[in-house]
Amino acid sequence: MDPGSSQIMLNQIKKVEILKGPHALRYGNAFGTINFVSESPIFTPELALRGRASALYETNGNVIRNEAKVGLSSAQLNAGLLFSYSEGNDYTDGNGKTVPSNFLRGSLGAYLHYKPSNADLFSLTVNRNFARDVDFPTLGMDLRTDDTWMLNAEYERILQGRFFTKWVNKGYYTKVDHLMDNLLKPLDPRMMNASTPAETENFGYRSELQKLSENAQFYLGLDYKSESAEGEREREFVIGPNAGMKLYDNPWQKGKIEKSSVFSSYAYQLGIHSFYASARIEYNRAQSLNTEEAFEDFYETTNANQVNPAISLGYKAEWSDKLSTAIWLARAQRSAGLTERYINYFAVGMDPYELLGNPGLKAEKNNQMDWIISYDEINWQAEVNLFASYLTDYIGGEKTNLQPKLMNSPGVRQFVNIGEVYKTGFEFNFNHLISENFSQSAQLAYTYAENLSWEEPLAEIAPLDLRYSISANFLDNRGLISLNFRYVDQQNRVSTEFGEMDSPSFYLLGFESSFKFTTDWQLKLGASNLLNQAYYEHLNRPILATGEKIYAPGRNFYTMLIYRF
Repeated sequence: MDPGSSQIMLNQIKKVEILKGPHALRYGNAFGTINFVSESPIFTPELALRGRASALYETNGNVIRNEAKVGLSSAQLNAGLLFSYSEGNDYTDGNGKTVPSNFLRGSLGAYLHYKPSNADLFSLTVNRNFARDVDFPTLGMDLRTDDTWMLNAEYERILQGRFFTKWVNKGYYTKVDHLMDNLLKPLDPRMMNASTPAETENFGYRSELQKLSENAQFYLGLDYKSESAEGEREREFVIGPNAGMKLYDNPWQKGKIEKSSVFSSYAYQLGIHSFYASARIEYNRAQSLNTEEAFEDFYETTNANQVNPAISLGYKAEWSDKLSTAIWLARAQRSAGLTERYINYFAVGMDPYELLGNPGLKAEKNNQMDWIISYDEINWQAEVNLFASYLTDYIGGEKTNLQPKLMNSPGVRQFVNIGEVYKTGFEFNFNHLISENFSQSAQLAYTYAENLSWEEPLAEIAPLDLRYSISANFLDNRGLISLNFRYVDQQNRVSTEFGEMDSPSFYLLGFESSFKFTTDWQLKLGASNLLNQAYYEHLNRPILATGEKIYAPGRNFYTMLIYRF
């Protein structure tokens, strides 16, 4: 419903890294990692005022997005304020149908970086995020309010004359107060009023020693993460023989998961050869602090303690200044998350089924190999990444004969260890500088996945996706215009046991352009879905009550003005 990225102020972010496979063990034993890298502080010899502001408008849905950043910097201090605000109305899909999509989101933040010496750096950021009246057209409830506090603290020290060259410490705390209800849903007849508050709390700490030299990199560290969720759903019957009656459900059961880990990573270059090794061992402790009696009767225990080891090995050879190959081998495992362990008859998946957690789930194991071939000419570069993954104790939802709590739910799906799963596929990237002013790029990705235990395709796998763009720059790179094309194939490899439906193919055309009037002012213009195609992604969530797919926005034009100082 709300991805973690919706709470991140992007004007704090330098870049987003997509770390594929179970190889980035510095950051966890997940089977893929999205790493948001913050901007580095800028210190100036004299006191200086720096900042940025931008405003964007989208025609489809009358969406406005604004953000600003202003701060002071000196030789030892870098501090400032951050702001973002966005809101929009219902959008129109390619068929001309209006889709409920009102939203209002905003953030206010402050940051402080202090460098008392050349060897020490202290950093602190505080963000206050809020959301109001956000429509979730596929769900039975909308987001009424969301109030979030995010705190991050960091200390870095350059180590002189030691084996390790740097010591990095990070701590964070996040608290989200989240309320969903159906009071603004146009229900006819309105059978009941429902609301679900949810309070989630995440905090953690990370300490890492780094040894960086010309031909070697070594990292050694530990981290701790804690996450919990609680809230009680209220259902009030409006009409019928039970009018006025209220029922209370406990969907999150105050579930809590703690992860304590030790990790290391090593890379060494010897001539044309590079060697990589990383490892992590995690102690995972899960417990329910407010367990429903019926849930307790269903399982022998609601607590779980697991140890999750992970290891990754890599080798890269640069056979020439143009050709290089790399191979990665890894085995990692992950324990089930809060939803998989403790959700209690609540529909939070990709379909209308209510989900029942399972605290007795075994850890999911992944054995993966990646083979990467890269070729780099003067004016063009190409890379292909082939991967194969064999998973055991795969965690997924299985249909049951249990009675759902809501009448419009088709049933209950329980999280179980399905057994064996196989995935394979590729990603292809191509970049070509056609001339001094023209360039083109292409990306192609495909995954084939089979549920070996159920002898059918694995559920929730995106189809083949092709993207192509051609760009032109002019006026000494002050202006840029690009035409973007995307084709997504149909997905007919679906899980019948999971109740998946085929999805049709579609193609999209769009363009974007930018022009720098001065070093301070920049204007961007663009359009998405220029041909007004009616389409939806295979992984789009269907409408909870009917199973009908929600179509994506139709033709949309946008303009953005940016000012930097």
